[in-house]
Amino acid sequence: MQSIASKPVAAPSTARANVAHKNDWKFLLLFFVAAYGLAWLFFGVPILAARGLIALPAPEAVFLTLATLGVALAGFGAAAAASGRTEVRALVAQVLRWRVRPAWYVAAVFVPALFPAIGFVLGLALGKADAPAPPAQVWLSLPLLVIALVIPAILEEIGWRGFALRRLQRRVGALTASLVLGVIWGGMHLPLWLLPDFGFADQSIPLYIAQVVGISVVLAWLYNVTGGSLLLTGIAHAAVNGGPTPWGAALQALPEDSRAIAIADFHVLITVATVVVALLLVIATRGWRRNAWQQP
Repeated sequence: MQSIASKPVAAPSTARANVAHKNDWKFLLLFFVAAYGLAWLFFGVPILAARGLIALPAPEAVFLTLATLGVALAGFGAAAAASGRTEVRALVAQVLRWRVRPAWYVAAVFVPALFPAIGFVLGLALGKADAPAPPAQVWLSLPLLVIALVIPAILEEIGWRGFALRRLQRRVGALTASLVLGVIWGGMHLPLWLLPDFGFADQSIPLYIAQVVGISVVLAWLYNVTGGSLLLTGIAHAAVNGGPTPWGAALQALPEDSRAIAIADFHVLITVATVVVALLLVIATRGWRRNAWQQP
């Protein structure tokens, strides 16, 4: 009797993995929609208050922090929809992942510190406004500021790196995933241009997106080399947000007639510095290879 050849059957674990990867796009879309919706909902309260349409029921900072909580909730919700409690617990475990090499803690703080420092030095080298040195009291308060920013930063990282990057890089590699995610992440912040006192209104949106993409590359690298530590990416994210403070204080000390131009120039220079640092990091680690960075 002639035997009939049959197709090889994938192992159950492999088949389940293939199905999970095919569903990645669906759950990524769910996360992006939920993250934008929740963040913009909270952004909307101070925006409406700024236009006199409602009374602001709490300080503006409360709603900006709640927006980061919205990103975390979107990440947890999408994780629960994708894999139930297992992935939710995995996200929590990433937040608590603190046992990494001490060098990565140093990198988490000092690599983001390079962005404004290089931008400021570039400004001096190019003969931009001769700003005074940042005040000593600002340097002394900077560690406390960064610590205060860590919790909101970790909340964002739960969604962007913990859920979205991890899934996206399975499909396209870590570098491409970080570039795509940077654009989406930057886009979530667009409503902040509608807040007159927040400081974004005078920034160029394309420059801001370019800067966020550079930051996204650095955070993706750090996330992977630390085995998926959201604690470390949260510290780095907080350092990104707090790092420009001393340099901004120095620019605020300039005469009023030259201050606006100097601040606008600094936005350009810090973007250039961020993109250059990200590019050098990619070159140094050969990050264009699909598996160049250790992926959890």
